[in-house]
Amino acid sequence: SMKFDPFATLLIGKDVNDMASISLCLITKDSARVLTQCLVSISEAIDELIVADLGSQDETRKIALNFGARWFEPEQKTDRCAAQNFALHQAKCDYLMWMHPEDRLKPDDLKRFCDLKRQLCPGITGVSMHYMLADEKCAPNPAPSPCFLARRDAHPLWRASGYGTLDYEGYTLFSDLTLCRAVSP
Repeated sequence: SMKFDPFATLLIGKDVNDMASISLCLITKDSARVLTQCLVSISEAIDELIVADLGSQDETRKIALNFGARWFEPEQKTDRCAAQNFALHQAKCDYLMWMHPEDRLKPDDLKRFCDLKRQLCPGITGVSMHYMLADEKCAPNPAPSPCFLARRDAHPLWRASGYGTLDYEGYTLFSDLTLCRAVSP
């Protein structure tokens, strides 16, 4: 279960019945083969899906729209960092979440993610999650856990594409939730 810093979880200005809303922001390009699994793993927990597509020629758009995505085609198709920031700026929810189309929320973490969503409050600016490769027995990635969730009003900004640096100011909750990366066959 999650352990929260009591100072950071003060319900400053939050009604007990308020639940944080989450926008999932995805960058896609010919992601049809993996997108459904990604969205099935997390769709129950998100309130908005933002897709910034970099020129897909497959069924990516159809799949995303079937999940209720707001679809965007940024002018800049070669700068993934710019596309990531573009997607973040389109989001309207309290928290912005970021995943690759190849990522999945670990199946037994969906309920716990929904519990986390109910407990998020203004004192928590970002949430990091473990990141694992799905075909390596879900062994933890030796890199620090990246931030996958940040408050929109903290003005998060990507400084490098992929799992680069997501800059924002505030408290980061280091959760024990896990995203798994599906490795291409």
